[in-house]
Amino acid sequence: MPPALTRAALSRGVQHSNAIVRHATLCLLCHVLSRLQSFLADLSAALKMVDVQEQKGGDHSRQSAVQQWRTLAQHGQLAARAFLPDVQPVLAQLSSIEKDVKASVAEESERGEGNGASTLLLSATLGALCRWQRCLPAALLEANVDAEKLVPVDLVSLQPLHQLQFLNLLEASQRPAFHPESAASRVTKRRLAGVSPALLPVLTVLSSSGLGDVHSTASAWAASCLRATGLFEDSMADEVFIWLDSLPRYAPEFLI
Repeated sequence: MPPALTRAALSRGVQHSNAIVRHATLCLLCHVLSRLQSFLADLSAALKMVDVQEQKGGDHSRQSAVQQWRTLAQHGQLAARAFLPDVQPVLAQLSSIEKDVKASVAEESERGEGNGASTLLLSATLGALCRWQRCLPAALLEANVDAEKLVPVDLVSLQPLHQLQFLNLLEASQRPAFHPESAASRVTKRRLAGVSPALLPVLTVLSSSGLGDVHSTASAWAASCLRATGLFEDSMADEVFIWLDSLPRYAPEFLI
């Protein structure tokens, strides 16, 4: 984090009246959170190495090493939270940006021109939220942020890039870069409590003629979500994908 940029300065930047300032602040947050994600990924790799060498050092030695890596990860996450602004201001503008982008898409289809600033702002906002979810899941849980409820019902009406970013946000909520077991169990319990509100929008995207990355990411998340419902046999790993591949395909304009 640049030393000149305090938490208060970043908070003002996220809520600034100038869209360029907001976009620049969000891009900076994306960069900082990406560095944190790389740090946590390295710690996760170190934990895997501890598991590989488990038989050499004994169980007590392994538990001590695991605790040390987890403590280091938690200290890194706490340090990041002390410098980063609250996530609520970022969430507050997400809904208004979505409306601007949808209006821009409609205007572009009618007149051949749209508002590129709204598109850039939505991309930067979703990029920051995705990295926030992956690196600091506990912070979003404490703020009562549910990634599955952030997905718009008419996800299929957004541009493919924004569809993919929402899908990446859902995937990040299932696979954080690093987190304590207690946070993992809370995420799992919430997911298993019922059918996800994001399932129908994702299935609608799968029924449209989406791009390869959008389709594969949507298929992987939907499969994980459907398996959690108990509707598919655990012994048949491909059953859920066969069902998803059997969904009818329509052009996006017929699904809005």
